[in-house]
Amino acid sequence: MAVAKAWLSHDFSESWNSSFSVVFPRAVSTMAEANGRGSDEYTMFGVNKAQADDIADFITLIHTIRWPVADKAMWSDVRVHLKKVIALNRETWALIDKETDDDHEWLPGPKQKSGVLPSFNVTPERIQAWLAVLSQFEAALDGKILVPHWRFDKGINLAKVFDDPRPFDFVLWVTGPAAVPYLQDGPAMSSGEWNQITSIFEGNFASYAFYFN
Repeated sequence: MAVAKAWLSHDFSESWNSSFSVVFPRAVSTMAEANGRGSDEYTMFGVNKAQADDIADFITLIHTIRWPVADKAMWSDVRVHLKKVIALNRETWALIDKETDDDHEWLPGPKQKSGVLPSFNVTPERIQAWLAVLSQFEAALDGKILVPHWRFDKGINLAKVFDDPRPFDFVLWVTGPAAVPYLQDGPAMSSGEWNQITSIFEGNFASYAFYFN
C-alpha cells in the first residue's frame, strides 16, 4: 500500500504520455499514437527502430520524472503504511520467538529451519540487526535522525518530505537541489553504523530484507 500510494499520490501523466508505451504498448498515450511502426527497420543512427525507441523512451522517462504531488493526504498515508510495516515486523518476530514447533516454516526463528529457503540462516544476531535497521528507519520517518545526502554536510529530514511535499524530480534529488528545502543540522545515519549492522548478513542484506518482509 505504501508503494502504491507513493506512486498514485503523484501526477505522472507526462511520463505516461511520453515514455510508458515501452512498458504498456497497447495503452493509449501521446507517443503510442504518434510513434511510427516498422519496428524491424533501421534508423538513421544504424540502430533497429524498436531498440532506438526503447533507448529514447528511457531517456525521456528520466527527463520527465518531475511529478507534482496530486494528493497530499494520500502521500501522507505512505508514511503511515511504512510505520505499520515496522510495527508488524516487530509483532511478527515476537510471535515467532514464542513458537515451539518446527514444521515447514515459511519464516523460521533461530531454533527452526526454513521450509522454503533453507540457505537463509536466521540467527538471533540477524534478527536483532534487522530490528535495529527498522528502528533506524522509523526514527528517520519521524525526523529524529536525518538521512545523509552525498553532496551535503547537513542531513535530510524525511518527516518534512512527507509534511511539506514538493514535486518529485528524480534528477534534482540525485544531484542535490531538491533536497535543499529539507536539509538541517542534527544526528544522521552514518555509513559506518549502517555497514556494521548489515555486515551481519554477510553481503546479502537485500535478499534477507525481501525474505523477512
